[in-house]
Amino acid sequence: MPAGGTGMKANPPAPPLGGLRIGVLFCLLWGASLAALDPPPGAAAFDDNGDGRPDRWEFFNQDGGLSIYLDTKGSGKVSYLLDHDREALRVREALDFNGDGELDDFYYYANDVLVRRELDTNYDGRIDVWVYLEAGVYITRYERDKDYDGIPELVKVFVP
Repeated sequence: MPAGGTGMKANPPAPPLGGLRIGVLFCLLWGASLAALDPPPGAAAFDDNGDGRPDRWEFFNQDGGLSIYLDTKGSGKVSYLLDHDREALRVREALDFNGDGELDDFYYYANDVLVRRELDTNYDGRIDVWVYLEAGVYITRYERDKDYDGIPELVKVFVP
């Protein structure tokens, strides 16, 4: 994980489906999801919009894949990130949905297919919604932390 990143305070329980455990393992290995993020030191910086300030940073992550961080808000902070694995497949995306400078919407992939989405819906720096997917589109499980203590009170399992 690049310097300056901070971990989210809540980790979701492991999903019951074996294939999704890969995503949970990935999340643990990466130090959980990121809340706020500065551009990584040593990354190649690009000024795509021509305003004289970097708004895209690229570097090879610890797994040998390309990571792309973007400042889509003009704040100098990362508001979107995309991590690839060594085979150039998506592993994780995150974005600052409400523009407050904190990453709060996370997408996790296995073999370039979306398997989990995590949201911080009240923007307190803690994940409070987990959505597990099959084949990238079919929701198999939904969890919601209604009182924002890091533990889901609402769990719905869907049979495809």
